[in-house]
Formats: sequence, structure tokens, C-alpha cells
Amino acid sequence: MALNSDFARFKQWLRARQPSEAVLKICAVIEANLARIAETTHAGGQRSRLLVPLLRAGMDQALPADQAAAHVEAEIAWDRLASLEVGPFRGFRRKETFDLGFPTVLILGGNGTGKSSLCEAMELALLGRIEEADERGLAARNYLSNAHEGGYEQPVLRGRVKGAPTPIAPDEEFYRFIIVERNRIEGFARIGARRPAEATKMLAALFGLTAFNDFVSGFAATLTQLNFALPKAEALALRRAATQADQAKVASIAVAHAQFDRERTEVAERFEAGLSYANLKARIGTKAAPGRLQEIHALLATPLPAPTGARAANLVTLRRNARDLGRQLSQVRAALEARSPKPRGVLPRPLSGRDRT
Repeated sequence: MALNSDFARFKQWLRARQPSEAVLKICAVIEANLARIAETTHAGGQRSRLLVPLLRAGMDQALPADQAAAHVEAEIAWDRLASLEVGPFRGFRRKETFDLGFPTVLILGGNGTGKSSLCEAMELALLGRIEEADERGLAARNYLSNAHEGGYEQPVLRGRVKGAPTPIAPDEEFYRFIIVERNRIEGFARIGARRPAEATKMLAALFGLTAFNDFVSGFAATLTQLNFALPKAEALALRRAATQADQAKVASIAVAHAQFDRERTEVAERFEAGLSYANLKARIGTKAAPGRLQEIHALLATPLPAPTGARAANLVTLRRNARDLGRQLSQVRAALEARSPKPRGVLPRPLSGRDRT
């Protein structure tokens, strides 16, 4: 990981300046939790909230014994590049082999002839990734594939080891200072016209220190924004504030009771002038001591007497009998009309009350 390597170099630079014990402890805590801290930012105090408990615990620990840097720079085994096989890859449809065994190699060609693809193949062979593809967030297959072949093959870079061509395995930590992209050089040439913040980012990108620069930029110039207050002290302060609020409520009980008494007196006065609230309750009454309210409930529960002496059940029976007699009368009339002869041209005379009987 580039960040670990950069942090190891930072520690070497720091030791040369003989820092204090506290600075070394902070450095040790950050190194032990580098991955977690790198995922946070300084915005909104996010990084501070993570660092405070880590530093509080780490500052009480003994300073670890000084050890050699974990990352040891090794010598490059090959002394010169030999060749590069590329294709299908980006602008290369078929496999091409380029001879790189010269002190200086110049690449000349028109637009679209594969110059950028050749440089990206070299970058992929040495570093294992292409920075432009990572910055755009593109998948390797989508970015590296040749449009005609629909895929790509990993470029093969060979270097001379004791005169014999030997494949070079990609290693970003080892080879990242070997390749400097053309666009970076052009940007570096214009760095004087940039603001300091932009210039810092361009320099970090030029020398492959973007990850370390982003990590360091997450810290402020000082650690004054870190809150080292003890958690128990904060909890005690909250409890004190709650206690003061409860005491204020207790002190206001007498005022609340006085206000409640005034409201009860006003209710009784609106009911009857000069009547106290206790007398009003006695007049209304309770279950234990019945009053006007209980009398009204008793009156409402007593059914009203019938003025005619008729009962509901008798009225229902009489109505049912009247309906049955009317049905029988209709049947008898129909039978009589069916038996009586009807002379032609003579309308039947309606029955009188005497005939009906």
C-alpha cells in the first residue's frame, strides 16, 4: 500500500529531527490505526472523533522500542528495459513487440496511431494499474479492451538481468517513480501559475504521493480541535444540568399550586357568587356523599309513567290481530265475487254497509 510506504518515509524524516516523546507516541498511534484513520476526513470533526479515544489510550502506553522501517528499498534487479509486447490492448488490435534496448527511445506517430496506448501499456506492466482509468472509475476490461477484438491481454515487459531478457513483475511501490506521464510533466510546467493548494496536489500527483497527501490534508495545522475531555466528566456535566432542571421544577411547585388554587376559585365563582370550591364539590356530590349530580342521574334512569295505562306489549298484539283480520276479510270478498253471477252490460253494484254485514 502506497500510504504505508509513504508513512514509513515520513517516520524516517521525523526521527532525523529528534521529536519529543509525545510526538512519537502520536505517530505510533496513527501508524497502528492507519487504515481506519485513512477512511475518515477532517470535515465535521469525523477524524477527531476517531482520534480522541485512540490517542487517550495510546498516550498512556509506553513508547514502543525503535524498530527499523518495515519498508526496505531494494535495488532494481534489471539494468535496462529490453522489450515490450502489447496487443490486443487499447489501440493495438494485434500483438506488437517494441525493442527498448537503447539508451533513449523516441516514439513518433500521428494522432490515433497508439502512442498513448503504448505508454499506458508500459504503466500497466510496471505498476499493475493505470491511474487515468482509476480516476475515471472505469473497469479494467472497459478501459483496456480493443474495440475490434473485444478484450485485451496483459502487456509483457522484459528487462535485462545479467544480459538475459527477464519478465518484469508489476510493483507499484517499487516502480512508481520510474514512470511520469506526459500530462503530468505539462502540468508541472504550469505549476507556477497555480494556487498553493492546487500546486501541492499537482506535486503529489507528479511524484505518486496522492494517497499520502490526501491523508495528511485531513489533519489541521494543530491538534487544538481534538477534545480530550474525559467521558465521565462529560456525563457528570450532563447529570448536573439535569439536576438543576429538576431543582427548578421543584422550586416552581408552590407557584403552580397557587395558580391552580386561583383557577379553582374562579370556577366556583362563575357557578355562584361567594361559593367556595369545596362547597361546589359538596353540592355536586360524589359516590360516597351523593349530591345534585347523583339526583339528576337517578331521575334520568327512572322511566316515565304511561298516561293511558296501555302497555306496549298489548298494542303490538292488537296490531297483529287487526292485520290478520284484514287479510281474512280480503279473502272472503274475493270468494264472494267469484260465486256471484255477473250479467252482461250491467256493472256490479257496490256493496253497502248493510250488505257487507
